[in-house]
Amino acid sequence: WGRAGASLFDCLELLYWASGGKIAFYDEPLIKQIGRYIYRAHIHDDYFINFADGGAKVKISADLVYRSGKRIEDQKSIDMGLYAYNFQLQAQEKTLKRSVPDSMLRQLPAIFNHKELVAKDTNPPYVRDIWLHGIQVMAAREREGDYRGFYLAAKGGHNAESHNHNDIGQFIVYYNGVPMIIDVGVETYTARTFSRSRYDIWTMQSQYHNLPTVNGIGQENGEEYCAKDVEYKSGENLAQLSLDIAPSYPEEVGVKKWFRRCILYRGGESHIKIRDEFELQHQTDDIMMSLMVPYISYIDNKKGKIYLKENDNNVIINFDKDIYVCESECIDIHDERLVSVWGNSVYRLMFKPYKPLHKGIWEITIIAG
Repeated sequence: WGRAGASLFDCLELLYWASGGKIAFYDEPLIKQIGRYIYRAHIHDDYFINFADGGAKVKISADLVYRSGKRIEDQKSIDMGLYAYNFQLQAQEKTLKRSVPDSMLRQLPAIFNHKELVAKDTNPPYVRDIWLHGIQVMAAREREGDYRGFYLAAKGGHNAESHNHNDIGQFIVYYNGVPMIIDVGVETYTARTFSRSRYDIWTMQSQYHNLPTVNGIGQENGEEYCAKDVEYKSGENLAQLSLDIAPSYPEEVGVKKWFRRCILYRGGESHIKIRDEFELQHQTDDIMMSLMVPYISYIDNKKGKIYLKENDNNVIINFDKDIYVCESECIDIHDERLVSVWGNSVYRLMFKPYKPLHKGIWEITIIAG
């Protein structure tokens, strides 16, 4: 967004300034929606939804977001900019580190707006329910205006999107604003990133997303590899994305149906459920469901429980111990861009059936620990 929607705003501002405000496009519905994207993708602190090549931690151009909000007359955008500006100042004071400076076109207005921005610190919108139908991305939290509790984001779409990863059906889970089940993101860009070898890079493969691998094969890239029967719904008690991800796999894999439901339950004891119902053309025990997590986890296969802990934030992942066994793999990280987000390693939880299956159900329930 920082070099797409935000750069569009840079250009619109040049026209606005040069014409003394006579050339203005800020009332256009599409411009307003592009401006609103950044707070809709916000999770907590500097964490954002990071499907495809997005970074899980982002230092947004806070003053630009603030000015954009004023231009499109959107209070939530204004609040997002104010929050981010002051959050970044506090983070810089704690670490005493200077980040890479923004472009001059963004630095100059921020200098003149500094007093106004620091005088109006506020909370971000923390929107409860988001549905971006054009790219089939949903996000949901327990309550409007509150980062505490569970947060779920999931996607459909197709595998020829801009900066695509082969990730139809991907989801992420945060608890109290802390990542628990993650999208790893993308390594530092190289020539290889945008070459024919793009999908040889591990972070681009569905096997390293929260997705199934069947007969050793993951999803394929191309627009024809997509989600179907996509349905989103939300209400007071739940938010849900349902979709069939079977078409995102090559035909030779033999996936007839892989219907996934990603659900955040808000009523009573809030929790998240991921439920896959699948049917294959041929029976096989070469089935693996992956979950990417940022922390060392304790796996109890006898009880069908996985314990994730980060400081005081604990969650438990429950799974069917009679059908699946779970193993953990440590993945060392050497790329500077990923190390700055996740540290020196991430972990892949791998669920495998005890016996060959022709069809079945894989379900996990994520609860507070």
